[in-house]
Amino acid sequence: MKNNRFAFFLFTCSVSVSAYSQFNTVLQKEELTVVEPTLSTNDARLLKEQEQAVIINDAVSEERLAYWNQRRYLSLPIDSMIVTSKYGKRKDPFTGKIATHKGVDLRGRNDYVYSIMPGIVTKTGKNRGLGNYIEVQHGDFTSIYAHLYNILVNAKQSVEAGQPIGISGSTGRSTGEHLHFQMEYKDKTIDPLPILEYINDVIRTVKGEVTQQIDNALRKR
Repeated sequence: MKNNRFAFFLFTCSVSVSAYSQFNTVLQKEELTVVEPTLSTNDARLLKEQEQAVIINDAVSEERLAYWNQRRYLSLPIDSMIVTSKYGKRKDPFTGKIATHKGVDLRGRNDYVYSIMPGIVTKTGKNRGLGNYIEVQHGDFTSIYAHLYNILVNAKQSVEAGQPIGISGSTGRSTGEHLHFQMEYKDKTIDPLPILEYINDVIRTVKGEVTQQIDNALRKR
C-alpha cells in the first residue's frame, strides 16, 4: 500500500513538472522527476522585478519620510504654486475700481490646502468676502486661507506644517475656484509671496538633496 502511495506521489510530481514546462523548455524524460523545476524566463524576470521593487519601495519610503520631516516645519499652502493674482493694488473684479488685494490668489481646483507652518487654528468660519476661511497662528505670524469649499479643522486645534486643513473652492466673494492666501505679521497685513517663494526654494533644495542621497544609497546596494 505504501509503495502504491509513493508511486502515485511520483506520478503527481511528474505531471506537475510536465504541465509547468510545456509553456517553456521541454524537459528530457529522465528529468521528469525533478521536484523543483528551473524557473522560466518570465518567472525569473518577475522574481527579479519583485526583488528590485523592494529596493525601490525602501527608497520611496525613505524619500517620503524625509519629505514629511521637512514638511513638519515648512509647507506650501497648496500643491500648485501658480499665482493668478498678486498682493497689492489691482482692479477689483466686481466693481472695476482700484482696490487693495490683501493676499495672493493661487490656482486650485478641489485641492487640499495645507498649513504652511506648525501653529494653532485661531478661527474657522464663513463671511461674505472670504467665504469659508481658516486662520492659523504661528507666533507673530498669522496665515489665512479663504474661499474654501470645505474646512477640515476646528478652532483651538494644533496643526503641523503640511497638514491638510481644508479643500480649495469658490465660496464668498470669488469669481472662480482658487485659494486666497493671506498673511499678517503682528496683526499687520504683509505680502505673502516672498515667504511662499522662500518656502518653495527650501522644498526644492531638500527634495534635490534627498533624491541625491537615495541615488547614492541605491548605487551602493
